[in-house]
Amino acid sequence: MFAAFAIAAALVRRGRTQEGERLDVSLLDSQLAWLTYMAANYFATGKDPERAGSRHPTIVPYQAFATKDGYLNVAAGNDDIFRRLCGALGRPDWARDPRFATNPKRVENRGTLEPWLDALFAERTNAEWMDLLNDHAVPAGPVYRMSDIERDPQVAARGVLLQMPHPTAGTVREFGPPFKSLHDRTSHSAPPLLGQHTDEVLASLGYPPERIAALHRAGVV
Repeated sequence: MFAAFAIAAALVRRGRTQEGERLDVSLLDSQLAWLTYMAANYFATGKDPERAGSRHPTIVPYQAFATKDGYLNVAAGNDDIFRRLCGALGRPDWARDPRFATNPKRVENRGTLEPWLDALFAERTNAEWMDLLNDHAVPAGPVYRMSDIERDPQVAARGVLLQMPHPTAGTVREFGPPFKSLHDRTSHSAPPLLGQHTDEVLASLGYPPERIAALHRAGVV
């Protein structure tokens, strides 16, 4: 992904300056880029971040909660969203509580607030909570298992789950590319068998049929 970004940027630069570029992209550097606010907090304070599961270190509540039938991610990213969350929970008084009225106070008092949230979210199912949270415009989403992803209506609407015939395995399924384009007319196919396209590849490289046949006879391919 980062290599693709770098290549795109280099192409734009070439178009503006007529100069080429040499790109050096590493897996280590890419991993460090994903540390984002964890790295920023460390460099600002010199303190190693503590393990906190799905909890955000500086926003409360911004984490997964266990419900009656699964887990739900809830992201109250600012005080206004927290007030709406309290309305969805039937506890508008929490938003007026001086301990929770602002995010810095919620971070300071998360040890009190989070157990109360745990208890409330455990009373209803994911679907029940999603109805309430959507009605109150609170960012949230269920933590899916693979079987849940397969049944999700938006996954179906996007047409991203592909079914393709396979010469030995029957029908195989997989997720398609995570992008679509206006002129994309690509037909998808199942993963090839070992050596399935060897002749085709060799022919594209200029090997004549008799040479390809000789390679087969010699056991080279």
